[in-house]
Amino acid sequence: MAIALMLVLDVRAEDKQQTKTTVNFEGVVPASELLGREVRENSTTLAAVDDVLVDLHSNYAPVAVVKPFMRTSNETWVLPLSAGNWKNGPKSTWQLSTPQAKLLVQNVGSTSQSPIPVGVVSGWLKGFSITPPWKEDATVQQQLQFVSLKSVLHQQVKTPQGEPLGEIQDVVLAPAKQKIAYTLLAVPAQTKAGKNTAVYLVPLAAYIAGNEAGVWVLELPREDLTREEPVAAGTFPDGMPRAWIEYVSVRYGGDIEGGLQATDRLKKLQ
Repeated sequence: MAIALMLVLDVRAEDKQQTKTTVNFEGVVPASELLGREVRENSTTLAAVDDVLVDLHSNYAPVAVVKPFMRTSNETWVLPLSAGNWKNGPKSTWQLSTPQAKLLVQNVGSTSQSPIPVGVVSGWLKGFSITPPWKEDATVQQQLQFVSLKSVLHQQVKTPQGEPLGEIQDVVLAPAKQKIAYTLLAVPAQTKAGKNTAVYLVPLAAYIAGNEAGVWVLELPREDLTREEPVAAGTFPDGMPRAWIEYVSVRYGGDIEGGLQATDRLKKLQ
């Protein structure tokens, strides 16, 4: 694959041995299909998904914010992504057991504060007897902050030189892992048939937080990205291409399931 050709040539053998060779995601759910999805107990609709809270730099996506069905108040409930059963398809729903449904109506949470501290999110998870996937120490308490997933959709992506590259068309979640599996990046293209848009799978860990608000940077040159096979409309792969795994490991020394690279990385490119 073209991305694999971008690897640095002097990678030490032991580093290569430590690189993951496969990453699979069980039951991925795109944000485009999740937002608005009904949460049910059997055939009874309890709520609808309004948002998901994510920490982009550590890549945690542990809870969804849901709005109670047929209520006029602004009350919101918080539901762990790993709870219940997902049913995908034209009438996709999020099914809860009766005990989970009872926990849901007690797990009231306000998401008006942004970013939301990790301690608050930990409390919501524990309300469902779910252990937070992060270490609960003082360092983590300072690092993790949760923001709206909806704020990431349509995020602008640029090259390190500041040229527009595309925008985030969708964010695909891995509920079982409580993480973002990958993004779908829409890149405008000029073909013989005229203007077109191709969509590419790009892991969160391949982006750098830009200096501008609402902008991410992708170091991979446009010509290398567009050599890859685009993702067909309506399809959501359940695995990460090995070339991306190697790209992130070699270029950033990080985990493919990690989060957004820090803005400081941009200084090294100048």
